[in-house]
Amino acid sequence: MGIQNGREIIEQVAQEVADYAPEATTEELSRINPWRDLLPSQDGVLRELIYIGHVLRDLTPTTLPEDDYQLFSDLLRSLETRTNISWRVYEESEIRNPIMSACNRKPIPDEPFDINKRVNALHKYWDALSILPEKPGRWLDESDTTFIPPKLRGRQISDGEGGALSQLQEDDAIFKLNLTPEQNTEATKVYQKWRRNRDHKVSYLKLHPPTPMAWFPVSSSSTGASTAWNEVFPDGKIGRGRHVASSKLVGNKKWKPMFRSLLTENIPFDWVDPSGYEIDWDLELKESNEDYERSKERRAKQSEYQQVLKVKLSEEKAKEEL
Repeated sequence: MGIQNGREIIEQVAQEVADYAPEATTEELSRINPWRDLLPSQDGVLRELIYIGHVLRDLTPTTLPEDDYQLFSDLLRSLETRTNISWRVYEESEIRNPIMSACNRKPIPDEPFDINKRVNALHKYWDALSILPEKPGRWLDESDTTFIPPKLRGRQISDGEGGALSQLQEDDAIFKLNLTPEQNTEATKVYQKWRRNRDHKVSYLKLHPPTPMAWFPVSSSSTGASTAWNEVFPDGKIGRGRHVASSKLVGNKKWKPMFRSLLTENIPFDWVDPSGYEIDWDLELKESNEDYERSKERRAKQSEYQQVLKVKLSEEKAKEEL
């Protein structure tokens, strides 16, 4: 038994020695760094997407009777028809998150504008596009200039798909989002807060490029994936937990990296932007507290309304059983 264990230890050490390779250098990681300055031409669409995501988060866990369903519908229609969302803008704005969250909710009875159906359809559409091999990596310049094809294009949209305001007549037409002065003010406020936080963190990550949290074979076929694995492990021993040095994967066209979100990247609390821009932390705290109180108040209303719906549903079931 002791001899057997000794052999296993020797084999494990030998494999670790064979697997050893230096980790990727800062220079190498900078070649696949997804965090860089945004193009000035993207400011307008980013502002609207950040605002849209801010509003559509109110869909979860349920809407309320007093909500502006026309606004929800118009914002969804904007997402369904936009032709100016580049893959980088899509990733940076994280617009997929409120849509994905809304897919897991239970809509209120008779919710107008087919909102739940449209949210689920949009989520599935974006998900299908995101796994296509031609989608450019976030670290590539092509992610700035490759645009997501709109879900809806060039046809009359019926009232059941979002209301009479949603009408497309030409192949290249998009639904024009018209915000009120109050909504525009809110959109600017929300975007500026997001942008300050984003640029502060990215100023660190540009100088300290992150290591990917995971790597995946580019090819989705079993043959292509096997080729990628065999290139990393020539001995053919592919096992759980076997270490692969990042230097073997950076720049390898058979592998693609997966990065953490900006929220989960570790940025030193005392980091100072080299450009000299300083965040007004008192203002950030004030706005964060206001946002928290608003969310807290809405959650309380949603919880109360859900209880009303449960009671109503129980009463309806009781009547059916009579």
